[in-house]
Amino acid sequence: MTNQLHLALKISSAGNKNNVFINNVSQFDKITSLLDSYDFSAFIIDLSIWNSVDLAIKDIYLLKKDYNVPFIVFKNELTNEDKSSIYENNIEDYVYKPIDAEEIIIKTIHWIDNYSRFSINSPSKKKKDVKTFNNFTVNLKNFKIIYNDVDMELTPKEFHLMYFLIQQSNQVLSREQIFNGVWKSDNDGNSYIPSRIVDIHISHLRDKINEVRTNNDVSIETVRGFGYLLKNK
Repeated sequence: MTNQLHLALKISSAGNKNNVFINNVSQFDKITSLLDSYDFSAFIIDLSIWNSVDLAIKDIYLLKKDYNVPFIVFKNELTNEDKSSIYENNIEDYVYKPIDAEEIIIKTIHWIDNYSRFSINSPSKKKKDVKTFNNFTVNLKNFKIIYNDVDMELTPKEFHLMYFLIQQSNQVLSREQIFNGVWKSDNDGNSYIPSRIVDIHISHLRDKINEVRTNNDVSIETVRGFGYLLKNK
């Protein structure tokens, strides 16, 4: 969460290089709606959004009560008192001047790994069986995706691929990122599989989308030389 666009882009780019997908909001009061729709593994929060570090930590402390995931915060200037307060309120880590997007992602991955090892039975928050993303409704219990009240009738693998793309809506994803998110455990070591299998399933999903959509508010676009982008207005 940051209202500094250049930083948001740098952090997102650093995350993409490490298969960490970033969804950004610019205001704290907008974060709840994002959390209700997306699965997430950590928070990265810009303390400069608040007028003081104390106010920021109070809000983050309340948020942390509900979400059992690591919190990484950053700000150009942090006093020793600020740093002590961050740790006293069980915020996992901080980054300060100079703000380095790569360092933020490295620390985030480190803490996500720690949580995955030691908090296996403590989910970030009770997951909803049904989630809404603009015109899509995803039923995680029945493995169905409804678009404008119409069942897309997806195969199991198409469901996982579509759900993965929906969670990363309006973000450019490489074929490798998509493959790692959906098929990695199925790979038999053949190097040609990631590109070929992703392209085939994307083609099938495009057909399914074309069958149910009534306008151009959603589409899977090819980003030449890189991968794909799910536009979800």
